[in-house]
Amino acid sequence: MPPTGVCKSACPPRSDPLTNIRPLAKIDKLSILGVRSFDNGRSETIQFYAPLTLIVGHNGSGKTTIIECLKYATTGDQPPNSKGGAFIHDPKLCGEKEVLAQVKISFLATTGAKMVCTRSLQLTVKKATRSVKSLEGQLLMIKEGERTSISSRVAELDQLMPQYLGVSKAILDSVIFCHQDESLWPLSEPSKLKDRFDAIFEAMKYTKAIDNIKLMKKKQTEELGKYKIIEQHAKEDKDKGDKAEKRSRELYEEIDKLTSKSKEMDTKIAEAKQNYNAAWEKIRFLGGIVGQLSGKRIEQRAKQESVQKLKRNLREMTDSDQELQTLLQKYEERVQLLHDQANEEKRKYQQLSRELIGDREKLGMKERQVGSLESDQRNYDRQLESREQLVKQTARRHNLRGYDLGVDEDKAREFIDRISRMAKEQNATFERARRETQQELQRAQGVLNRISEQRSTLSQKKESAKATHAANERRIGAFQIDLNNVEVDEGSKTMLESSVEDTGSKLQAAKSDYEIKGWEKQVDETDATLRRLDDQKEKLDMELVQATKQAGDSARLDFLRKEVKDRQRSLDTMTKTHGTKIDSIVGAGWQPTSLDSDYQGALSSSNKTVAEAERQRDGQARELEQLEYRLKQTKADLTTRRRELESNQKSIRNVIETDPSEYQKVLEETESERDDRKSSSEYAGHLKKYYESAVRAARENKCCLMCRRGYEKDRQGLEKLINFLGMEINKAEAGRAVEELHETENYLQEVRAISSTYDNWDRLRSKDIPNLEQEEERLKTRVFSLTSEVEEEDRIVSERKSAKQEVESLSKTVQNIVKYAQEVVSFERQIEELAAKQKSQGLSRGIEEIQDDLKTVNEQSRGSKIFMTKIVGERDGARSNINALELELRDIKSKLSTVIYHLKEKVSLEKQVNELKAQNNELIDSQRSFEQELTDLGPEMSQAQSRYDDISRRGAEKDKQLRDETAALNDSVNKLQMVEREISGYIQRDGPAQLAQAKSAIDDMRQGIERLENNMQAITKQVKEFENNLQNVEETKLQIADNQEYRHDLAAVEVIGAEIRELETHNAEEEKATHERESSRWEMARNKLTAEQASIIGQLKGKDDQLKQILQDWEQDYKDAAYKFKEAHIKVETTKAAIEDLGRYGGALDKAIMRYHALKMEEINRIIEELWKKTYRGTDVDSILIRSDNDAQKGNKNYNYRVVMCKQDAEMDMRGRCSAGQKVLASIIIRLALAECFGVNCGLIALDEPTTNLDRDNIRSLAESLSEIIRIRRQQSNFQLIVITHDEEFLRYMNCADYTDYYYRISRNERQKSIIVRQNIADVSI
Repeated sequence: MPPTGVCKSACPPRSDPLTNIRPLAKIDKLSILGVRSFDNGRSETIQFYAPLTLIVGHNGSGKTTIIECLKYATTGDQPPNSKGGAFIHDPKLCGEKEVLAQVKISFLATTGAKMVCTRSLQLTVKKATRSVKSLEGQLLMIKEGERTSISSRVAELDQLMPQYLGVSKAILDSVIFCHQDESLWPLSEPSKLKDRFDAIFEAMKYTKAIDNIKLMKKKQTEELGKYKIIEQHAKEDKDKGDKAEKRSRELYEEIDKLTSKSKEMDTKIAEAKQNYNAAWEKIRFLGGIVGQLSGKRIEQRAKQESVQKLKRNLREMTDSDQELQTLLQKYEERVQLLHDQANEEKRKYQQLSRELIGDREKLGMKERQVGSLESDQRNYDRQLESREQLVKQTARRHNLRGYDLGVDEDKAREFIDRISRMAKEQNATFERARRETQQELQRAQGVLNRISEQRSTLSQKKESAKATHAANERRIGAFQIDLNNVEVDEGSKTMLESSVEDTGSKLQAAKSDYEIKGWEKQVDETDATLRRLDDQKEKLDMELVQATKQAGDSARLDFLRKEVKDRQRSLDTMTKTHGTKIDSIVGAGWQPTSLDSDYQGALSSSNKTVAEAERQRDGQARELEQLEYRLKQTKADLTTRRRELESNQKSIRNVIETDPSEYQKVLEETESERDDRKSSSEYAGHLKKYYESAVRAARENKCCLMCRRGYEKDRQGLEKLINFLGMEINKAEAGRAVEELHETENYLQEVRAISSTYDNWDRLRSKDIPNLEQEEERLKTRVFSLTSEVEEEDRIVSERKSAKQEVESLSKTVQNIVKYAQEVVSFERQIEELAAKQKSQGLSRGIEEIQDDLKTVNEQSRGSKIFMTKIVGERDGARSNINALELELRDIKSKLSTVIYHLKEKVSLEKQVNELKAQNNELIDSQRSFEQELTDLGPEMSQAQSRYDDISRRGAEKDKQLRDETAALNDSVNKLQMVEREISGYIQRDGPAQLAQAKSAIDDMRQGIERLENNMQAITKQVKEFENNLQNVEETKLQIADNQEYRHDLAAVEVIGAEIRELETHNAEEEKATHERESSRWEMARNKLTAEQASIIGQLKGKDDQLKQILQDWEQDYKDAAYKFKEAHIKVETTKAAIEDLGRYGGALDKAIMRYHALKMEEINRIIEELWKKTYRGTDVDSILIRSDNDAQKGNKNYNYRVVMCKQDAEMDMRGRCSAGQKVLASIIIRLALAECFGVNCGLIALDEPTTNLDRDNIRSLAESLSEIIRIRRQQSNFQLIVITHDEEFLRYMNCADYTDYYYRISRNERQKSIIVRQNIADVSI
């Protein structure tokens, strides 16, 4: 690392044992190919010596490229402002499209091994673009002749190189290889300076470490809270587990007691149950006997009641039982015979009844068929009359002659053809009229579009002017801010001009005095007057003592008079420059003392007028926004309604295929057509039913229903008949009438389905859309009117804002005028006080005159031996005075130039503001012109719209008239065609013949039915006779059966009585009651014991459930509770200890970082101070230091850095107060100090043009300091100082020949390529 400190105590520190043990980094060679001005076909190599490497060359020869390549090779960073391949040799200079650049550096690493790092870039030039690509690099380690590749990836090279060099990247970037453009970074703005020092101190790494410790502590604290909660829960679970374990033991004991008690109950219950079962067995046995006895008694009573009932209505017969049975059997045979005869007659009756029902059904069908045929005939007659009436009505409606009398078939057909042709012609006329109307509407719409385009163009121009006006207002505001930021005024300029004049006169006087003053003449005059001056010396001494006492007041009085003069001149200049503008704002006759209050009043008034105008403008703007929103919504609703109207109209047209206004008419016509076709289809339905009944008759009765022909034996004929009837049924099903009816009904359903669509279409067309169109026009008118009002308010606001800005632009001017006036008054008052004081003390002259006289006397009295010294001193003093005056004059002129520049800029800004205001006025006039043109377009627009509406209205009327005429013709044609189809259909179906045939069939059917009815009456009479005979037989049979039953029941009563007497001997009823009481007693005992046992079992079950729940809870929740509590407690305690350790470690690390920072800053400032005092030749700055101010940020120490210059005990920030040379010298010294402190392992630093902006004295002192540093540090093996300069005299000041034998000269060859040539140091040492 380069030694920057020259402190004597710091000379031997590098010889400590640690330094000797660890190798130090050192660079050896650098090879450059294709970088900037270096050739891409031949590499240039430079070797770096210890302790000094010199690189000399003219400006532009490529010296700085050496620093850039060193920095690029070690850090991977290209120099600033090198984007787009500027770092690489330009391909245009070598006539190639692609250039390869390579930088190779060899160095000794901190590991002791020799390393070689190679980095490559590629620049490719295409037609209009350039692309730069970083190629893979290489880092080689050469150890004992063996080459080992460490890495070839660019990112890894960027990380490895600083490690092998033993310094951080920040040190390489900001200290060792600092680019010339960035070499003054120590005096950069605070934020950038802080970033540099933070990177050098690696503050982020330590701050991040502390933050991580605090974050870990915070997380551990959060974990501690969680662990405490877990511990608390674990403790609660442990306590609950202990309680559960105790409760489970208690439950085990209680369950054992209850189990023993339950077993005792089981024994007692078993005994009671045994006794109960024994009693119940006896009861069941006795119950059987009691049941039999009860049953027998009931049976006896039933038999007795039956005997009594039979006896009341019985005619007792004397025959024996056997005789009665024989008689009953004969009656049964007779009854069966009568039943058989009656059933036979009934079967015949049922057969005839079925035949009668079938005939009647057939008759009904035939009658319905006849009714249908008669209806068809009547409908046919009506259709003929209707056709005749329609022909006559249609002829009269359409003015057709020759159809007023009778209309026969031919005439009707001729009329239908004629009216159909007329309908086609009318449709063609209607379409032609619609096309003509559309063409006229298109022409009118074209005119409307042209006017709308003009209106849109004017609106766009107006909006553009408005936007430009707003942009100009913003620019005016920005310029006004710039004007307000101008800190100078004409008064400052006047003061500086006055200072220039005063200083110039002083300088001219000094120069004249120096030129014309004769030093020999002064010596002669001094010798002649020495005796006279000796006499005056005592007097002068006394007078000097008295004058010294009043020197302060005299100097103060002179200063105040000069200040009054300067302030009054500035005040007059400001008043003359801005007086007219101030008069226009606060009024004429203003005074500087009251100007501030007058100005504030004018400013307040201006603010109020602007605020009032903005309130008016904002209110109207809000109303305009609401109207525009309502207009937008209305337009959207209107568009939606129109789309809905078009959709409905399309849906209706798709169904009825005509204009939607004809919907009602189409619906009525379709319903009428449906009714007509329905009556026609009914005949086909009746015919189908008749044929189906004929098929059933043929299959069931084997005969033809129409001709009554039998087919019992003719099976083939029957099949033919059935097939024929099936074909007729199919014909009826496939009949055209049914198809037409279905089509009409389907069409009618479709027409009815769109009724809601038609209602919606009619509502939209007649009500909703017209209302929305009216609302849209009303809103458009209001929006247009309100827009003009808002624009007028905008113009007013803009004018008032401009006036306000003019008032605000004088703010600083007014403040300066008031300040100058106040200062003049204050200074004049102080002058009066000091003048009165001096007058009272009687002082005749100033101390300077007395001192000059005394000085002259003293100088002349020294004698001739020191005369020459005195003359030289006076000459040097005069020169110094002239130099000081020249520097002062230059500084004042520089300030004056700055003030003049700012005043010119101020005038320019005011001019731009005035130009923008004038442009805004022109824009306002343009807006008014556009508004007038828009207003003028209004009537033309209305006229074009009226013409369009008139064409649309006339077209609609004509369209409606033609549509009505066309609809009337189409209606007439449809009606006539419908009637004609009905008439033709009836004739084609042969309706009259079918009617006659059906009536004949009905007569035959009625005769057959009458014959069947007569046969059924005869059979009914015969059956009645059989039923009477059966009734008499039944009565006889009933008497026999009753006698038999009476005798049987009477015998049964006797038998049952004997059985009852036998059962009563057992006394079963009393025994049963006794055993039932005993059974009840044992049952009650058992129930009581069972209840008690159930209670015990319930308790036992409840306790068992409790035990199971406790065991389950313990198993699930409390089994490991003690272990978990122990584990949670351990975590809590260990986490507490970890938090305490982190807190102590974080505090210790923070203190260590602060201590390290303090020690480093102390060391850096010590080295800086020593170098500054040894190098700087001026007297205005004793030393410079780097101050680091603590700033608490996020709980950590954060440092803000600044460079200060010290003079005695005073410190001032160096930034903004030092000269260019001081900046360069301070930056170099700070870099040397940082290299000394942080570059422990790399004894290298490169200085690029270190003499920039330095004067000769400081250049020489810097060279001597560097020489001294080299002399002290040359004993360090890896110390390398690289100096790049064009100043060869600077090298001679350094005594370079003492430290190196060679230097490198960089120049351009005949092809303007940079080349490096090693030369002897003696060439620059001469």
